Amino acid sequence: MTTTPPGWYDDGNGSARWWDGSQWTQQTQALEVQPQAHEVWANDGATIPPRPPLPDMDAGTALGFAVADGTEPPSQPPAKSKLWILFVAVGAVLVALIVLAAVFIPMAIRAVIGGQAYSPEGEQETAGVAVVELYDQAWREVDCEKFEAATTETFRDSTGLTDCDLFNDQAGYFAQSTEDYAVTVTSVVATADNITVETTESYFAYIDSMGEEVDEPISYSDHYVYTLVAEGSGWAIASADVS
Repeated sequence: MTTTPPGWYDDGNGSARWWDGSQWTQQTQALEVQPQAHEVWANDGATIPPRPPLPDMDAGTALGFAVADGTEPPSQPPAKSKLWILFVAVGAVLVALIVLAAVFIPMAIRAVIGGQAYSPEGEQETAGVAVVELYDQAWREVDCEKFEAATTETFRDSTGLTDCDLFNDQAGYFAQSTEDYAVTVTSVVATADNITVETTESYFAYIDSMGEEVDEPISYSDHYVYTLVAEGSGWAIASADVS
């Protein structure tokens, strides 16, 4: 039985592959042009049998190698952009800033308009501020007893609020038509006969400057000067001027 000696032979795929005498190996090299004759002469003059016939199937496939079939690999789906995450985050921050602005900007404006708060000094100034605060509570809480405790009879006569029914009607309307009422004491001057307390009072009201009701609240800021006189064992408001 004649066997083909080891050597480099055309594997049919455009390369020279090493034949070890019994089988094809995985060693390849560039294919050199071989003589067209059916026999190849060795260096010693001996003839080498023709190269072994290749299998019917593709040589590369027969040897276990993947052979390109000219088709392109399946395309990968394009990577999804993650910019939407950034847009969502920015949107959330903007919403938060709008909410904060809606809450704090009106407060800041009112604080600037209201001026610097004054801290009372001494027992007399402290007492005067306490009376003004009691007067403010009477209106917001619709409390006639506090109103009478904070004011003189002369003051009640001058305002026409001579009894609790009249006061409760006025205070009830005031409480319903205003919101966020804030009193800031800006000055206190105490003498032996009276105490003058100045305030800036800011609020929102559903009434315009003509006294007409409106759907959206309007911001107001008023300057008050309260004059207190001694009454009984304490102090009471004798007049209240607004500007």
